[in-house]
Amino acid sequence: MVGIGNVGKSLAKYADSDTFLTRDAGKTWVEIHKDAHLYEFGDYGGILLLVNDEQATNFLEFSIDQGNTFTRYHFIDSKQKNRKVKVKDILTVPDATSLKFLLIGTVVDRSSDDSGNEVMIYLDFSPIKTKKCVIDHKNPQKSDFELWSPSIANNGCHLGEKIEFYRRKAGNDCYMAEKFKDPEFKSTSCECTVADFECDFNFVRSQGFNGTCELIKGAETPISQCLNGKYYESTGYRLIPSSKCINGIRLDTDGAKSHRCSGRGNGESGNSWGTGTKMVVIGIPLIAIGFFFYYNKAQSWREGAIRLPTDETLNPRSNLSIVGEVLAEIANKVVDGVISLYDYARNLLIRRQDYTPLIFNGSEHNVFIGN
Repeated sequence: MVGIGNVGKSLAKYADSDTFLTRDAGKTWVEIHKDAHLYEFGDYGGILLLVNDEQATNFLEFSIDQGNTFTRYHFIDSKQKNRKVKVKDILTVPDATSLKFLLIGTVVDRSSDDSGNEVMIYLDFSPIKTKKCVIDHKNPQKSDFELWSPSIANNGCHLGEKIEFYRRKAGNDCYMAEKFKDPEFKSTSCECTVADFECDFNFVRSQGFNGTCELIKGAETPISQCLNGKYYESTGYRLIPSSKCINGIRLDTDGAKSHRCSGRGNGESGNSWGTGTKMVVIGIPLIAIGFFFYYNKAQSWREGAIRLPTDETLNPRSNLSIVGEVLAEIANKVVDGVISLYDYARNLLIRRQDYTPLIFNGSEHNVFIGN
């Protein structure tokens, strides 16, 4: 990768910048040419072209060893000393796999009538590439490619994982005769380090990235949900969600204070009964009792039936019957309450953002109207 820039605390103007190259995804940069230059890659980075685009010129420079050395090439006949081109662009195929280029610019020649005209120059560097690149997994010494890990850490790990890709060796001179297919990359897990953790909620770094995570003044320490009868206070750290590290240090759990769960405020779960479990255990027997009394009542008081005197109507009912009737009424009320609660919960589950539930005239049916 090539970049135009400068060494310093701020970016200088293009005219005051130089040309740099990196082979490790921007971790380190090497200056390959003084002054800013227009550049283009070919053959998957096997050739690099540089040309001065700040003033008219009659030559360009190319490198076939990834910027280690450059060769000058005159694209205008040396006999035409006064003829130059103000280069605007260098074109090649979009995937930068070809060794053929088009140089586009404006003619600058005071001794010619075509000065100021647009010009397109065809460049073909295929003849200078004679060796075909080889990937040899079994014998890395003979291979034109090497394994490389895009990481800023010395051990090559990033987010708990070390991924290695194949890249062309520095300084080699070969070409890709066909479309390059990157072999499968190698991936290995890394042990957890400080870099795999970030500050938990309500915590901030005390001194930049390398500082410890400290609780914000006035904030509460987050706690975990109840697990096996205990909940834990945050240590101030949490594992970065995308990290795949294993073993190593665990800043999120090492030294965490634990407490016994005593109520809902601690997010009690696990072996304790939740609210839903309690409702089911209590509600099912009540529903069964209510259904039993309702069924008996429906059998003896059906609509349209002619009620003749019976032993029950002629003889006053005992206190036990009255108590049973009261219990039946209570059971009916409980059943109605459970049904209403079920409808309410069901509405919450099926509700959508573009609809609003509406209870119409106290009916058991739900009417939905659009927002």
